Amino acid sequence: PFSTLISYLIRVLLALTGNVGRPGGNVFFETLLAPVREPGRRRGEERALASGIPAIAALGNFGMFSPTLVPEEVLLDHPERLRALIVEGSNPFLSYSDTQRWREARAELDLLVVIEPAMTETARLADYVLPTPVGYEKWEMANFPKSYPEVFVQIRPPVVPGPAEALPEPEIYARLAEAMGIFGEAPAALHDLARGALDPEGAGPFLGAAQELAATEPTIAKERLIFWTYRTVGPHLPSPALAAIWLQCHLNAMLRFPDVLRTLGPAWQEKSPFEVGAELFQRILDHPEGVEIARLSEDTNLEDHVGFEDGRIRLAPRPMLDEIQRAVATPPRLDPDYPFVLAAGLRTRWTANTIQRDPTWRKGRGPHCALNLSPADARELGVGNGDRVHVSTRRGGLTLPAQIDPKLLPGHMWMPNGFGMVHDGILDGVNQNELTDAADRDPFTGIPHHRHVQCRVERLAGAAQRPTG
Repeated sequence: PFSTLISYLIRVLLALTGNVGRPGGNVFFETLLAPVREPGRRRGEERALASGIPAIAALGNFGMFSPTLVPEEVLLDHPERLRALIVEGSNPFLSYSDTQRWREARAELDLLVVIEPAMTETARLADYVLPTPVGYEKWEMANFPKSYPEVFVQIRPPVVPGPAEALPEPEIYARLAEAMGIFGEAPAALHDLARGALDPEGAGPFLGAAQELAATEPTIAKERLIFWTYRTVGPHLPSPALAAIWLQCHLNAMLRFPDVLRTLGPAWQEKSPFEVGAELFQRILDHPEGVEIARLSEDTNLEDHVGFEDGRIRLAPRPMLDEIQRAVATPPRLDPDYPFVLAAGLRTRWTANTIQRDPTWRKGRGPHCALNLSPADARELGVGNGDRVHVSTRRGGLTLPAQIDPKLLPGHMWMPNGFGMVHDGILDGVNQNELTDAADRDPFTGIPHHRHVQCRVERLAGAAQRPTG
């Protein structure tokens, strides 16, 4: 409980002790997407229709909602409820909280489209599955590598050809957008300018014209610019999928020039942004292992990343002060029918979310999917390693082997995520999201309390009898 409040208090402690944006402290890192201050980004915030929970700019200057809110947006009795979903690179019917709620929502959807290389649990329920190449068969950006103060970018080329009928995700979205008439055809002038856009002398005219033409519809100007660049410059690149990377390289040269110059060196001081953008793009292509494209200022890390125009951190926003009062006034949640606290979905060396579907990648001794409990609770329940137990919550129940974890305190248990998949007709482990409740959640984000799921555990008949107490 109080997960957003806890995250806030951690950051308050860092700020009060002078450890935000300072060497040796908690620093802000950046990626290929150069941050842009937009004074209006907090105006007119979007809110979920069913709950009123606001969208959060978690990964950029655009609002995002927890996917856990999706089922209630589908099940809502409202003319503007969600009626169709496109699910890409995700497996919500296995990976997201409260699987039962997702099944209820599926029955009310008019359309479910899944963009996936594998026939996942979600894909099996879809009206349409649009196949994509796997990572080895397409250009792909690796988002996990993070570094500081270096801005590190890795774009991996395909190493093997993919099936002819499997389209890269950008091409799928481009064709859908064209069929729906969202952005309109790219003007002929952009096609003409795109022929020379890879040269620095031609990049400026193309980008200037593209921005001007896209801005004729301000509400979709950014998306239109990317789409038109994909369709015009894309055919002149090693893959059209690289069009967004090409565009971002030029934006880095324009918006992040001092940081880029620290990497390229003083010889680039007098170069045009288009020369710099072309150089960044070529370096990325030449280094599939990854390359530094910019270097942040360590002395001004805090000042460069406070989003408010006055440059000040908001230490005491009213909603957080109210939440502190609520936390102080709320007694611990105790339920004699569900006396244990389950941390549902911990990561282990045997879990990879749902990326690896074939369970044979897991080596070593099992069980890989087990309910981990403390030695004290194991004695009380008469349970030993490998015994079958049934864990239940107010949402559902699962049967799985027990594993004693000496690091756990009495009353606390955990089980891993990434299990419950069916591969070649064989079920591998159990899905912990059958136990979680989407309604038991943080009020700010709508994210359920995955690490505080009240549960009951019973030793199944047939398990070895062990002394209790």
